[in-house]
Amino acid sequence: MKRILFAAVFPIFFSACTFRSAASLYNEGNELYREGRFTEAADRYKEALEKDPSPGLTARIYFNAGNASVKEALASSGESADLSSADSENRLRQALELYCLAQACCSESFAAAAVNAEWVRVRLSGSEQNSEEQNSEEQNSEEQN
Repeated sequence: MKRILFAAVFPIFFSACTFRSAASLYNEGNELYREGRFTEAADRYKEALEKDPSPGLTARIYFNAGNASVKEALASSGESADLSSADSENRLRQALELYCLAQACCSESFAAAAVNAEWVRVRLSGSEQNSEEQNSEEQNSEEQN
């Protein structure tokens, strides 16, 4: 009888222990972010979104995931002002998309997401200008040779 009870209760107990809500995954992501583990934080935020959180929490998850993407971009560029590498640029584009999603989820104005989105837009436009200048310089040097 004890074996039957254990066999019936164990799967229920195990699934309850492994279930993580969107809020708990969001909090785990925040902790990883504070520890500087931005890639892992972004993964937790993605998992949290898959749990179909409430609209208010969804906006915060998108916002924090955007912040993690910016930090990853800065880390991959060595915290330099040059964010024109393909990896940094891709991460910034991802951050911009996440900030826009955060704003779209929120019925009220999400001022922080708007500010961060604008910061990313400026960096991206600067990297595009740097890229155009670099291409122009390469053409000039090729013409001189």
